[in-house]
Amino acid sequence: MALTGRTLVGITQRVVAVPSRGERRDTLDQAWTAFFDACGLDAVAVPNRHPDPTAYLLSLGARGVILSGGGNVSPAIGTLSGKEPGVRAWNTAGP
Repeated sequence: MALTGRTLVGITQRVVAVPSRGERRDTLDQAWTAFFDACGLDAVAVPNRHPDPTAYLLSLGARGVILSGGGNVSPAIGTLSGKEPGVRAWNTAGP
């Protein structure tokens, strides 16, 4: 469980290359923040290069993971109430 008392989930990110800096960055669209808030969830980003993402998420107490690809959230997200069946399942699932 997250520090806020809400259910914690992991979310994957996309990789963006920045050749001018010789970097590959993990990124996540900022719209995901509103999505998680609407669902009553807290999220932790899963680093793409983590050697054991499953152990990482379990050590944090995450209850699941969203394989997002890191891109934008569906336009339908603006209409989510957090009461949808799939969201409700996350909010009410026990340990």
